[in-house]
Amino acid sequence: MWLVLEKDAPPDAFDHGPVDQTGWKWSGYRSAVLPHSEADGPYETDEGLAHGFSHSRAGALLAAAHIGARIRSQVGPSIYEPTITDQTTGPGRDTLLGETRDQYGLTGEDSPGGTAKLVGYRFLVSDPQQATLELLVSPEGETTRYSAKLDLQWDGSDWKLVIPESGGWLPQLPDALTQEDFELFTGGANEGT
Repeated sequence: MWLVLEKDAPPDAFDHGPVDQTGWKWSGYRSAVLPHSEADGPYETDEGLAHGFSHSRAGALLAAAHIGARIRSQVGPSIYEPTITDQTTGPGRDTLLGETRDQYGLTGEDSPGGTAKLVGYRFLVSDPQQATLELLVSPEGETTRYSAKLDLQWDGSDWKLVIPESGGWLPQLPDALTQEDFELFTGGANEGT
């Protein structure tokens, strides 16, 4: 259990519109380039784990990106086990853990997972207790972009990813959506696009 000293969320922390990405820095993590924010998290990144996100839309967005990157078999059990156990909730959590263990047993830690770039996001729901958003992702070397719909829940001290009953997500082609339907990540995510 991590103790997160939450920074007070400003009154507009759940207002709609683009998330303010001012001051965000981007760094590589395994096969992803992820944003970090001094104001919104993750506040702690130790031993490959990332936790502690602000109680705001920006915190939910960062949590979705970081937790999502750490629940894949390619990161190895020292990362996916505590991430799934401590930073997810929902009816499919045990299924996801079992499937991730099985996948790791087949491919191992250093299996090629392909690099993916975060392109954009859009919130479908955001309030102090929950957030539902879609991340727009572009796999390296592909022109096709995929989206993943993610649900998050505030547990009183941090955001948790809600795992659906099926145990995971299949990447979806954005249904009749274009890149313009998403707010774009700025900085490191979209340099050169």
